[in-house]
Amino acid sequence: MALNIDRLIITTDETARAYLKRAYDIAWNRSSDNKTKTGAVIVSPFKNYISKEISNGYNHLTPGVENIPEWSERPLKYTGTVHAETDAISKAAKNGARLEDSIMYMPWIPCTLCYIIIKNSGIKMLVAHKEMVLMSPPHWEEDLNRTIFLAERSKFPIILYEGKIGGVKSLFDGKVWEP
Repeated sequence: MALNIDRLIITTDETARAYLKRAYDIAWNRSSDNKTKTGAVIVSPFKNYISKEISNGYNHLTPGVENIPEWSERPLKYTGTVHAETDAISKAAKNGARLEDSIMYMPWIPCTLCYIIIKNSGIKMLVAHKEMVLMSPPHWEEDLNRTIFLAERSKFPIILYEGKIGGVKSLFDGKVWEP
């Protein structure tokens, strides 16, 4: 099986690169995950070509759960981890921010559950980094393809930024790389 990204929109837009850089930076500096760090940035709709960050998030253990070795290994890790997307949306809700028509920037295509939450929150578009998406492990492909399928059916644009981000580091599957 392979990811069905051939029908997704590709961009090299500088704004996309800048917000993806911010998402990588947030993940690198704030995520406590020792295997894969990911971040998300939610941005207001563009008005007069100006946008601003509404919220951001990163993957981490549920607040109050101690970061002990057992919780950092799969599959237990998945039961106690807050995903970057839901972290950013939760923070926006706590701060009373409206997400209607906003844009989410993050390195990945979200899992199906996160996609449903993103779509339901009023976010109108997702921008991911093509290089990171192509690094998705085979055991994620089925779920990510379901996300792509749902996005296509609901006319929710997933845009892939193609190009180097530069100036940031990322941790994926225990290995540091520079997007």
